Amino acid sequence: MIPDLDYKIGISVYSTKFGGIGGKIRATAEDFEVFEKISEKTQHTINQEDGYAVYKLKRKN
Repeated sequence: MIPDLDYKIGISVYSTKFGGIGGKIRATAEDFEVFEKISEKTQHTINQEDGYAVYKLKRKN
């Protein structure tokens, strides 16, 4: 059985037989955050001689 909320947002079929993990859909922009991590391997390839850029993006809505 598909819960009513899932059906309303377009989910009509599940591809797994186990239940969800209890997550929630964000209600406000502050509910959603993304953090990117650079792997250790990649960190070792970054150096000042070749140049690189670091960006910080802050977006709302």
